Amino acid sequence: MKYTPHNIHTLDLHKYERIFTFGCSFTRYYWATWADLIASEIPHVEHINYGRCGAGQQFIQAMISQAIVKHKPTSKDLLAVMYTTHYREDRHMGTNEHTLEPEWKTPGNIYSQGDYPMEFVEQFCVPRGMTIRDCAIMHSCDALLTSEQFDSIQFQGVGVPKQEWYGHGGDCHDTTVNADINEYYTDLLNNQLMPDLLNTQMGGEWPVYYTYNGGPNCGYENDMVPDYHPHSISYREYLLKCGLPMGERSERLANQSHALMQGITHRDQLDAQDWPWNDIGYSFGGHL
Repeated sequence: MKYTPHNIHTLDLHKYERIFTFGCSFTRYYWATWADLIASEIPHVEHINYGRCGAGQQFIQAMISQAIVKHKPTSKDLLAVMYTTHYREDRHMGTNEHTLEPEWKTPGNIYSQGDYPMEFVEQFCVPRGMTIRDCAIMHSCDALLTSEQFDSIQFQGVGVPKQEWYGHGGDCHDTTVNADINEYYTDLLNNQLMPDLLNTQMGGEWPVYYTYNGGPNCGYENDMVPDYHPHSISYREYLLKCGLPMGERSERLANQSHALMQGITHRDQLDAQDWPWNDIGYSFGGHL
């Protein structure tokens, strides 16, 4: 069954043995994300997290497809995705010579990354075109996830109307940008996908919950990194607003995660072996 804003109230998390989650750093990061919080509600569940920092819809679509082929999900499995921002360019770069795993380039926002030459960005990256592309990808993923064999739910990080502001520095109050695209895919965006995180929970802006020393090469003034990712408490509140049955387990995890992050003063602490979370994501073993 595919869960939407219209039937999410019938979701029973306790029937699942495995949860597969997909997305960008909002799905897998250095503290508990929405994906971790959903999984925490189910004792002994196997959580396979495909989230990856900087990932765009191209990577997400590839992982959803490959997860379905490899793991053959059943009615005891839940596939959950949070689609990311549109101005991203993912590339499969072959096999990593050291890890022998697939090498994906996922640098995040194409307008602020440092992997692709700006000549490429200026010549081939058009904001409107990337939004049209990503809506088509999300529409295709929706078809993949509409199955009687397993259950699924789809979230949005940022809705179509705010993509230009968030990804390209446009006017945050301009509701006309991409309005025709939003209307074209209105059934997908309003009836199949859950409401977006940015507007539903964050009030239209990303606040900075944590600031820490990122080291001399982080690129920020005085080496202090303002981290714009939502904290775990915000993720949980968002899931509740979407209608998911979040209980005491996820509340404890969200509070624990927030308390740990409040004690972080340097980026290196997040890479410690005993730190509970990382942004590495699922080991690909057997994937393309």
